[in-house]
Amino acid sequence: MKNILVVFGGSSVESEVSIVTANLVINSLDSAVYNAIPVYINKENKFCLGEELKSFEFFKQGGTSTGVFAVFYPGVKDLYAAKKGKIKKLCHIDGAINCCHGGLGECGSLRGFFDLIGIETFSPEVFSSSLLMDKFHTKTFFKGTGIKTVNGLLYNALSSMEQFITSVEKRLSYPVIVKPSTLGSSIGIAVAKNRTDLEFALINAIKKDDRVVVEEFLSGATEINCAVYFGKDGLKVSECERPLKNDEILSFNDKYLSGNRVFPADISKFLSDEVKALSAKIYTLLNMTGVIRIDFLYYNGKVYLNEVNTVPGSLALYLFAQDPKDYCTVLEDIIEGAKRKNNIKQSVLLGDANGIIFGNGAKGVKGAKV
Repeated sequence: MKNILVVFGGSSVESEVSIVTANLVINSLDSAVYNAIPVYINKENKFCLGEELKSFEFFKQGGTSTGVFAVFYPGVKDLYAAKKGKIKKLCHIDGAINCCHGGLGECGSLRGFFDLIGIETFSPEVFSSSLLMDKFHTKTFFKGTGIKTVNGLLYNALSSMEQFITSVEKRLSYPVIVKPSTLGSSIGIAVAKNRTDLEFALINAIKKDDRVVVEEFLSGATEINCAVYFGKDGLKVSECERPLKNDEILSFNDKYLSGNRVFPADISKFLSDEVKALSAKIYTLLNMTGVIRIDFLYYNGKVYLNEVNTVPGSLALYLFAQDPKDYCTVLEDIIEGAKRKNNIKQSVLLGDANGIIFGNGAKGVKGAKV
């Protein structure tokens, strides 16, 4: 039996979505192979432990702490529990799955934390998580690779709003869409059709994030999603889906309450193949691990990268298996593929010493060339 930490929660505004994802993962892991251990990060960034964390009722009743907290020691792949000042060892840890949406959980900080401890994580790495968490950095990076993104500008909390709006009006054209740069789930997003709308949208968005992206709004664009992961037999790319919206933009309610979509997407095979090829290219360019979902916009015959989700809702399992009973197979493949990639990286990182200090004939710092 392998002990797998399922880590979720955090101080992000998307923490409730994280609870849903974690619950699905916990219930989908094959209990004959994996012992799923829930680790809930509460608003104080304390790592809580307890069987009650597997239940929605705990959270529905306002639960925020179990009184039992996880303790980790660098270089020790064991889980310890702290309660009332006493610490005891619980079990060996075979790996962790990141189910945190947004905040420090998704930006690479959590992955870096487990990397330093030495606990294997079956989720995207620090660099890709950090880069893709920020919509403007994502846009800048992929423009350099030749992948199309929508033209946009960056507004931050120290900017002059008047000067920024003037710049938007010179370089873009209304309508524009306003997005908090590091938030997901359509939180804080608004369409501005004139200067008044834009000012209101910026005021609202900057309360949720200190960086805001304003980009051209492609009215009537078709939204297409595709997911990718590296499995034990290589790269796996899902069929495309077309999420349905009730307004001009895809809202939080559209994503998580109604959840209406067309799957497989009702698009041409040519377009589907193009989106899947772009998805594989993006994943490969960043040499990623774990599962991601990529959101595209199709407009006037062109495909634009919208954003990349390194911790997608429900880990995008529904894009690889239509029957929830098959989610366990997909999860196992994600875990085994990540282990395969992690093993390759570790063999490189743990290579021979360079001989400056410990090598034969080393002369020490004095004799070294700098």
